[in-house]
Amino acid sequence: MLNIFKVPSYSGKSSYKYVNDLIDGGRKVMIVSPYIDIYYANFLISRSRTRKFYVLSSSMDSRARKVLLKGRFPREAATFTSIFYLGFLLFYLTGFYSFSGSMLLVALVSTIVSFLFLRGAPKNISVRFPKDFVHAKMYISERMAIRGSANLTYKGMHQNVEHIDISYERGEIERLERDFWQLWGSS
Repeated sequence: MLNIFKVPSYSGKSSYKYVNDLIDGGRKVMIVSPYIDIYYANFLISRSRTRKFYVLSSSMDSRARKVLLKGRFPREAATFTSIFYLGFLLFYLTGFYSFSGSMLLVALVSTIVSFLFLRGAPKNISVRFPKDFVHAKMYISERMAIRGSANLTYKGMHQNVEHIDISYERGEIERLERDFWQLWGSS
């Protein structure tokens, strides 16, 4: 492929390899994508413990919006609660009725507490919705930047033929970061 740009580029159905690498390698990640689906909302949530995300999206999938703004039921809480429900069932089936009532009570209380207090907006994900429709797609971290046609959707990253430009040049990363913060400030 003839590359008329001074940055590496990629065209094909595997944009995710580059975008996922940017997300996994960054501590602070800025994303501009008009469309984001539930697949990538969950992807961002799963990586939000060790990174800070700033996301701009004009037309995000409603399920993705809910997950990114409200979070999801924590896996640890679900596991903890499931263990108590299984304990209740085992005690009940083996005839230890005095323990089964208390196990059920603990399971119910842990479910309610987990749902009310542990589920909440992800602390490391900030989301804004621009006033005007932003069609740009940019992915920026401290070590690389990507711009091109790929939306942050499963289809855009894994199935569609997309074109992206990848830059590792500090000056280009800083320029795109300034562009991002300008869009962020106008949202």
